[in-house]
Amino acid sequence: HALVIGSGLVSFEVCDLLRQRGLAVTVVMREKYFGEPLLDEQTGGLVEKAFEKIGVKIIRETLVEEVMGKKSVEQIKLSSGAIISGDLILASIGMIFNLAWLKQAGLDTGRGILANQCLETSLPDIWTAGDCAEYQDLVLGDRIQLFNWMHAQKQGLTAGANMAASRLNAEKTAFSLVSCYTSFSAGINLAFIGDTRPNTQKNTVLQGDPATGSYAKIFTRQNVVVGALLVNRTKEIMGIRKMIEKGEKI
Repeated sequence: HALVIGSGLVSFEVCDLLRQRGLAVTVVMREKYFGEPLLDEQTGGLVEKAFEKIGVKIIRETLVEEVMGKKSVEQIKLSSGAIISGDLILASIGMIFNLAWLKQAGLDTGRGILANQCLETSLPDIWTAGDCAEYQDLVLGDRIQLFNWMHAQKQGLTAGANMAASRLNAEKTAFSLVSCYTSFSAGINLAFIGDTRPNTQKNTVLQGDPATGSYAKIFTRQNVVVGALLVNRTKEIMGIRKMIEKGEKI
């Protein structure tokens, strides 16, 4: 029996894989619905129905208070007082960055390490890339921090090139990339393009019908396309990416 803690995208993919291996799966999450706040309630509900269809049990608005067992996991105790037996725990509950030592060394920090569009930090000859980089995004015109392998890879290349350019007194290269990543599980393909951050000032344009399980939520700011969440519509990814790159209005 696998106990999956949290409702992040890692949980989305892991639950399906565990069921394919024949394990019983229970998801314990503090959120009201799966994927909150990255997913809206409608899309989160769609994922939950797909999970329940393949036999995944979901426990909402609950915390894990204690893990019990002698040499290995045997049970967990929930904030509701309930005790669930299980022999495997997988956690997908987000990240907290330990930046105190960097701040003490003089680096400017926010949630991550603050950097300009070239991934250069507030201290000379110090650069940042990957999940910890909170950088000035030229495409979206905002300071953002993203957590996906595509950004980590491309930022590493950019930071390395700019380190060399700095030593050679050559022109530095600004990092510019429209974020795009997909996640597939339980028959549902989710695609996140550009700015899909929750709780930011964006308008939503709906394409398709959620009742059919195939739809797109395109996010705009002052009628300019800045991001999109696609559900089972992967063919539209490249077109929307180009719209964001060009700053097209709709």
